[in-house]
Amino acid sequence: MVAMGHVINRNITLVGILISLIIVSMGILFINQRNLQFESKRKEDRRPATIENVVLRIESNIMRVQTAMEDLVYSEYASDLKKKVNAISMLESAISKDFQAMSMYFPKNNSLYLNAYTLFQKWKVIKDEIIRLTMDGPSIPAQNQVRGMSANHAMEIRKALTALDKFSKQRVIDFDSSAVQKR
Repeated sequence: MVAMGHVINRNITLVGILISLIIVSMGILFINQRNLQFESKRKEDRRPATIENVVLRIESNIMRVQTAMEDLVYSEYASDLKKKVNAISMLESAISKDFQAMSMYFPKNNSLYLNAYTLFQKWKVIKDEIIRLTMDGPSIPAQNQVRGMSANHAMEIRKALTALDKFSKQRVIDFDSSAVQKR
C-alpha cells in the first residue's frame, strides 16, 4: 500500500511538472507571438515618426542657421566672422545629412522630397553669396539678403518640409485603411 501511494504521489508530481511545463511553454509562445506583432506594428509606425523627427531637426537647424546668418552680417570683428561661418557650415552639414537620411524613405522621383531638397540646395547658393559679401565686414547688401531672400527661402524650405511630413503621415493612414479593408 505504501509503495502504491509512493507511485501515485510520484505520478501526481510528474503530471504537475508536466502541466507546469506546458503552461510555461504556452506563456513563452504567447509572449513571443506578442513580440512579433509588436515588432511588425513598430516597423509600420517607425517611418512617419522617423520622418517627423528628421523634419523637426531640419526645421530647427534651418532656424538656427538663419539666426547665425543674421549674427554674421552684423559682426564687426574678423574673429567673429570665422566662428560664425564655421557654425553655419556645421549646421549646413547637419541639414545635408538629415536630407540624405530622409531620402531612404522616399522614391528618388518623389516631387515633395525633391522640392524640399532643391530649395535647400538653392538656399546654399544664397548663403555662400551672403558669406562672400561679409568677408570684408558688415555689409548692407548682405544684411538685406539675410532679412529678405534668405529668410524667405528658409520659410519656403520649412513649408516644403511640412508638406513632406503630411504626405508621409497620410501614406500611413492610407496604408492602414487599405489593410483594414483587405481583412
